[in-house]
Amino acid sequence: MRIAFVISSLRQGGPVTVLANLTKALAGRGHTCKVFYFDAGEEVRFVCPTERVPFFRPFKFSDYDVIHVNGIRSNYYASIHIPPRQRRHYVVISTVHAYTLEEFSLAYSPVKAYLFNLLFMWSLRRHDCVVALSKNMRQYLTKWIKPEKITWAYNGIDTELIDSIEGTNLGNFFQQGDVRLICNSALVKLKRVDLAIRSLCYLPPHFKLWINGDGPLRRQLESLCMDLHVADRVHFAGQVMNPISYLKQMNVFIQCSMTEGFCLAMAEAAACRLNIVSSDIPGMREKYSDSEVRYFRISSSDEASAQRMAVEIVQANEQKDLGERARKKVEDQFSLKQMGLRYEQIFERVLNQVNHRK
Repeated sequence: MRIAFVISSLRQGGPVTVLANLTKALAGRGHTCKVFYFDAGEEVRFVCPTERVPFFRPFKFSDYDVIHVNGIRSNYYASIHIPPRQRRHYVVISTVHAYTLEEFSLAYSPVKAYLFNLLFMWSLRRHDCVVALSKNMRQYLTKWIKPEKITWAYNGIDTELIDSIEGTNLGNFFQQGDVRLICNSALVKLKRVDLAIRSLCYLPPHFKLWINGDGPLRRQLESLCMDLHVADRVHFAGQVMNPISYLKQMNVFIQCSMTEGFCLAMAEAAACRLNIVSSDIPGMREKYSDSEVRYFRISSSDEASAQRMAVEIVQANEQKDLGERARKKVEDQFSLKQMGLRYEQIFERVLNQVNHRK
């Protein structure tokens, strides 16, 4: 198949990393891939050609069998430029990367969140198929999209590449005997990194937290560390180019988001055999069982949530085989091979369905 991918930019981030993995998987299965993007800037490298295009100027869609779009701008780009289904041989497929209404609700007022979510769902109206990142998300999307139009596919990661990366030098922050905790996360409201910081109040002093990532809440989180008297136990590394190299040096990975579509960072931590503590959010237990990840519940009380997280961190640190089980899950279900095969099946099925209806 000839497959065109469309995304807003090639800047480092979850959806771009997923797309780079997907193109690598599909190219490895013999398909011809090309990535089109709108915004200039620092770029993630792809195994296939890439081309920057203006939003209001379409590339030649008819050169491809599948147009795969990612994000609201790419959705509208396809919707604006594609002809009616009866006049085209190719199909348009979009992957939804988040529980959209929940994410909008954490950033905006209820009215704005509702309107932005409607705009997002409207951007999918002319597409032939919508891919969710889990079965749970597929069910969630049926509130706005016909069930027969939605399918699911897990993300995949490159375990061979991850295995080849060596651990980085962490300087003098950790001392011998310390338990090394890590969050790889943007510092925004929905990620709830504050809970990881608060959990240190309920953990022994040799439990220390390393945070990779940046965002608008950084100063607020640094102030929280001072207020809780744990500033000497938290290191803010900012945005790092190769977060995998930091995972290789850690003991426990913490995922404390209010919502996640797939959580690529968590899959990368699992691939590194880290013991994982995660918030118990929709779709997560579908991917990882209690024997692979330790879960805690986020409630309206920050202190109670942090206490529950601290209990699970201690358990995760003591449960030495947890990371091995999580690694096995990645190899079995979240590999590049599995993702490439699943998307190949989706693309072929949608092509056959659309062409059969003509």
